[in-house]
Parts: sequence; C-alpha cells; structure tokens
Amino acid sequence: MNRLSSQTSERIAFFLATPWGDGAERVVVTLANAICERGLKLDLVVYQSDSYREQVSKHIRLINLHSSGAMASIPSLVRYLREVRPKAVLSTIEQINIALLIARRLSGVPARIIIREANTTSRMLDTTKGVRGMLYRKLLPICYLWADGIVAVSQGVADNLTSKLHLPKTKVSVIYNPVALDQLLKNASVPVDHPWFEQGQPPVVTGVGRLSLQKDFATLIRAFAQLRSCIKARLLILGEGEERGKLEELARELNVQKDMLLPGYVKNPHPYIARSSLFVLSSAFEGLPNALIEALALGIPVVSTDCESGPREILDNGRLGRLVPVADPNALSLAMLETLNQVEKKPISQEDLSKFDLDSAVDAYIRMLTGSGEAP
Repeated sequence: MNRLSSQTSERIAFFLATPWGDGAERVVVTLANAICERGLKLDLVVYQSDSYREQVSKHIRLINLHSSGAMASIPSLVRYLREVRPKAVLSTIEQINIALLIARRLSGVPARIIIREANTTSRMLDTTKGVRGMLYRKLLPICYLWADGIVAVSQGVADNLTSKLHLPKTKVSVIYNPVALDQLLKNASVPVDHPWFEQGQPPVVTGVGRLSLQKDFATLIRAFAQLRSCIKARLLILGEGEERGKLEELARELNVQKDMLLPGYVKNPHPYIARSSLFVLSSAFEGLPNALIEALALGIPVVSTDCESGPREILDNGRLGRLVPVADPNALSLAMLETLNQVEKKPISQEDLSKFDLDSAVDAYIRMLTGSGEAP
C-alpha cells in the first residue's frame, strides 16, 4: 500500500472484500456513492480487487490492500488505520467485520467502527463447518461487542443477533437495504438479446443468487419441474457457486434441463428480472434479500420462502407476494402457478417502497458513522 496523506482525519472508510457482485457489496457501494454525494470524504478499502472502479464514484478513493483473505489483510489494514486515521469505518460480512475489529484494536486508532450484519447469524454459523465455523462461533460474540454500533438489515437479523450472540439491544440498529430506484430502472432498461424473452415465448421464472445451500435452488428446480407439468415455462437462475454441479445433475434427473438456464454470474441481472414473468426467492435463510426488493421495485410478481429473515418484512406479511414454507417444492410450485395465473397484477406503490428509500438509509448510516445519534 502506498503511503497515504495524513490530512484525512475526517475521512470515512468502507472496508469490503471481494469484487463487485455479491448483494452485500452491491448495497455498500450504493451507500458509499450516495454518502460521497453528501460531501463526505470517503475511502473504499478492498482486500483483494480493484474491479469496483467502474461502479464507484470518481470522488471516492479506492484502496486495494492486495491480501489473500480477510484475516491476511489485518496487517495492511492496521497500517491503513494508522496512516489515514479515519473518523469511522464500516464493514459488512462476518469475516470482514472480525478482521476490522481486530485491526482497530491492534492499531490503537480511535476510529469509530460500525459493522453491518447482512445475514441471519445463527443460520450462517450452523452452515459454516470445520475450523472456520469454530472460529466464527468463538470470535463473533466477543468481537461484535467491540463495535461502536451494529447495523442489522432487518428486524429478524437484529433479533437473532441479540438472542443468539447475547448482544445488547442498544448496540443494534435496524436499517433496511436501500433501493437506488433511478439507477435500478436505468440498469433494467438495457436490452436483453435472448430468444426466451421474445414476444410470444413461455413465461420465464427467474431466481438470482449464489449457487449455494443457503439459496436452496434445488427446491426451486423441483418446484419448477412440477410447474412445467402444468404449464409451459422456463427457469433462469443467475449466479455462480459451489452447488452448480449438483443443480445441473438434478435438472437432468427431473428432465427440465432444456427449459432451464444457469448462465453463471451476471454483472447486471436487472434487465432479466424486469423481463421475467415471475421472480422466485427459494432461500433457506437470508438477511434482507436485495433481489426480492429489486424485483418488487421493477413491478415483477414475486414468490418467496418465509425464511429467516427479511422476506416477511419485505412482503408485508404476504400482502405484496406469496410466502411459502422453506424447502417445500409442492407449496412453492402451487404459489408459482397461482401467481402466473393471476389476471390482475397490482403494481407496488411508492408507499410500499418508502422503507427502502435511499436518502433515508443514507441519513441513518451517516448518523451511525458520525456518532450523531443512533439510527432509528
């Protein structure tokens, strides 16, 4: 890391990990750009990649620590904190949060640390095995107490943090993930050159997310197989991950491979969501699923599992979209069929989207970062 100017005591920093793409990082980059527009000096510190550049405001200083992982980045992060002495730092995702909290203690720099929890913590711990899982279970309850504030992306996540990690309720504030509606609509307006989206084609059901056990796309594929026995339809799942092989094999077993696409990671999924007949979230657990919010904002009918946490809050207890039990392909298939057969599709109102307002989220994060009052 090149030596940085020490004339930066009023800077705020956001510490992230991987290249642009995961929901948590996308939200934080959106927040960083919006906070920068308010006139605050801001660094975006990443430990692995500078591929954020095209998505990041030119007024944000991008700093690459060139580390192999979260824990390996701690020495470089300590040097950054000592040289720049930012007023506050925000991080997201468990291993990144732990690394930042340890680095702050080692640096001796009194930066205000705000960590953002984007997942149902206890479920994440349950599904993280081996040494990594053991370390998380030991470190999270200790390290999170060192934070000056914790942002939970839903009330469900907040309740889980306080009950499972025994954190004080006064330390945890709920701030919903925001939707930058103008940018979302701009992203969605990009043309899609694929025969599935031509006029007169069967309806396309779309899911978005990492191909992981958490997202439980296996249940979606099983539900789609049942749906396809009733009507003509196609399934598009955008994302990449370790479960790809198993999902492809399942599609072949159910004989739906010709009507299903797994194109991998797509930098801009919004044109596909906007042209779909239905968006489905099949997750086993979540924090506050951004893709579900974005599908609603784009006016696409949605079906979701009633998982911990977020979908029930987003869909207002099922008023804005059907909720079904987790890992139940029969219920999911029926909800998909009923939603596709709906004659009247009511557009979402501005009032329903207001809790995901970008300006309100930026106000809340600035209060957290500057210590000028906790977020509501």
